[in-house]
Amino acid sequence: MTASHTTAGPTLDWTDWIDKVEELLGDNTLDGDREADGYSLDDFYEQWVDGDSPETAANQALREIAKRLHPSYR
Repeated sequence: MTASHTTAGPTLDWTDWIDKVEELLGDNTLDGDREADGYSLDDFYEQWVDGDSPETAANQALREIAKRLHPSYR
């Protein structure tokens, strides 16, 4: 368990949390298609429920986007 993930559940309400993720990613919509885009609103919601920080969620989305743009990226 890391400092950005707790089992206590969300510390921000959903709207504040997803607004922060959106701010970090600089994207107007986070309602992507997981298979095509590497992220989806459903995935972000699950991360929020799990207690992940907005920073953790944004970093994970960026890794998934990078994998799709550059298949050799791991």
